[in-house]
Amino acid sequence: MNKRKKKLDAMLWAAVFGLLFLTFAGAALWIFTEVKPSLLVILLYAGIYVVMAACVVAAGVQRVKEIEGGEEDEARKY
Repeated sequence: MNKRKKKLDAMLWAAVFGLLFLTFAGAALWIFTEVKPSLLVILLYAGIYVVMAACVVAAGVQRVKEIEGGEEDEARKY
C-alpha cells in the first residue's frame, strides 16, 4: 500500500471516530436538557467525550507523521 493511501486511511478513521465521540457529547447534552442534572455532571459527562475526540484526532495526526517519516518501513526490517 502506498504512503498516500495509508495517510488518507489514517485521516479518515481519525475523523470518523472524532465525529462519533462529538456526536456522543452532543447526545449527552441533548439528553441533559430533559433530565436537568447539576452542571458538574453535565460538564464531566460531555467533557469525557470531547477529550476522547481530541485524543483520537491527535493519534491520527501522529500516525500520519509516522507514515511520512517512514517509521513503518523501518520497523519491517526487524
